[in-house]
Amino acid sequence: MGCTKRCLLNVLVIHVMLLLLVAGVFAGAGLWLRTSDEPIPADIIVVLAGAPERAFYAADVYRQGYAPRVFVSRPMKENGQSMLNAVGIVMSSSEEIYSQVLMRKGVPAANITVLGSGSLSTVEEAIALREEIRGKQPRILVVTSPFHARRSKIIFHNILKDHVKELSVLSDPYEPFPTKWWTNQDAARNVMLEGMKLVFFQLGGSFLSHPH
Repeated sequence: MGCTKRCLLNVLVIHVMLLLLVAGVFAGAGLWLRTSDEPIPADIIVVLAGAPERAFYAADVYRQGYAPRVFVSRPMKENGQSMLNAVGIVMSSSEEIYSQVLMRKGVPAANITVLGSGSLSTVEEAIALREEIRGKQPRILVVTSPFHARRSKIIFHNILKDHVKELSVLSDPYEPFPTKWWTNQDAARNVMLEGMKLVFFQLGGSFLSHPH
């Protein structure tokens, strides 16, 4: 009986230690996603598709004089948006909203370029940028969310390594990334999704709307 109790206690202790270890790794992995380079003098600011806060930060970076041009990524239309457009309910596209934000925050329309023909993923955004800058070797500032920055940095460096002189990925400060991200529903969802997408990319996977 004594041995059985000791064995059960040892098993319990081991399980508790494993749970603490997993929790620590889990929390640390989420914080590892949060990264941001320092802005550098560049030729182009590229705003990746996503939350509109990114456009506000891109406008800040532009007004601070870091780059003279802003590229706005055009994402692929979602099925629901296409269905609404088909019945005459027209919604502003992501790139239109971004462009309006930029112009209202002081970026001239002539300095804004829509990038791509409809990107399905971060990989396709990087490919669209590669085609746009091929042969030019510019310095690039990529603006995205703090959740997305780590994966964006890995993908863009991978795809653009031979096509840019320098590349920095900036996290938009307007989207909060709580330290205890697991206590916030939106943050927890973003961390889990980014983690899975990063593993998928590192294993050689990518979402493409058509072959490149």
